[in-house]
Order: sequence, then C-alpha cells, then structure tokens
Amino acid sequence: MTERHAEAHRFYLANWVTALFIMSSVGGTVALWFAVPDLLRDAGGDTGKVIGALAILAVFLGLLILPEAYLVTRRLVGVPLLVIDRRGIVFGGSWDRDLAVEWHNVRRITVRTTRSNGVTDHMLVIDPIRPKPVRQRAMNIRQKAVLGLNRLMFGSPVGTSTVYLGGGWKAVGEGLRQHYSGAIALEGKSGGRA
Repeated sequence: MTERHAEAHRFYLANWVTALFIMSSVGGTVALWFAVPDLLRDAGGDTGKVIGALAILAVFLGLLILPEAYLVTRRLVGVPLLVIDRRGIVFGGSWDRDLAVEWHNVRRITVRTTRSNGVTDHMLVIDPIRPKPVRQRAMNIRQKAVLGLNRLMFGSPVGTSTVYLGGGWKAVGEGLRQHYSGAIALEGKSGGRA
C-alpha cells in the first residue's frame, strides 16, 4: 500500500445518473399529474379503486421520484455520496451527520464484482469490527432504512455500489489504496485490481 495522504477523495453522483434521474423524475411527475386524477375519476367512488390509485401515487413518489430528487439535489448543491480520507470512509459528505467508519474500526473491505444486463458493478462492502459503526446519535428514517437495506443486500450495514459514482470503481479503488493500509478482498465474476 502507498503512504496515506491528507487529501480526501470525494465521489458525487455520476453525471449520466444525474441526467437520468432528472429525466425520470420529471417524466414520472408529469405522468402522475395526468394519471392519478383519471384513475380517481374512473374509480367512481369505489373505495378499493381509490385506495389503489393512492397506493400507486405513494409508491411512485416514495420509491422513485422523491429518492431520485433527493440524490439530484445533493449532487447539485455539491454534497458527495462517498468520501474516503485519512480518517476513514463516509457514506455522505459529513462525519457528523452521515454513516461513517474510521479505519481502525474496519475488519475487512470486500469488493464484490457483479455483472447484470451488460453492466459490471463493484459493490464496496465494509465489515466493521464493532457492530454499530455509526456514532451513537439519533438517526433519521432515511439513515435507518439505508442501514437495513445494506444489511439485506451486503450482509453488512456499510456498503454501496460504485457504478453510479463519478469516476466509478477505478477512482474509488485509488482512494482506498491511498488511505487504507489493510487488504481488500475481491469477489465475483471479473476481478479488477483494488
């Protein structure tokens, strides 16, 4: 490993993902703007159909439009999605607010390479020594949801895909090489050096 550098590596939502999210959020909002009133009108007072139309609205807003708008807003105001520095790794832009793990609390870093629909992704998974890598403080619902989803997807509360980050896996791997002195395990279909 190379000597640790003081410079932090900041990774933002990739430009192509930002553009895609803007288009799909605007398109989804326009579609909902026209579809939901028609669905409600067609329901004709049928409670089941009204609940169904409102459920469609809630799913599109809650699972697609609002999360995309949140990520795009963070990108536009300059908040990174991932920071790797001499202290550790932050899944967000702030050591005080976001999920963060200091290097001394890292048991193992694993990079899981997957290929789906012609896209190769490198999933960065941090296995913390302590089960609660986040400082004891109140977490909002989004942070709790992210920790839960990470546990389901990665088997660890700390993990992320690198495909949507500007610079991709190459840049993330470079940041890790500069700041993390431990070994990085590679798993999956196509290796790639860490």
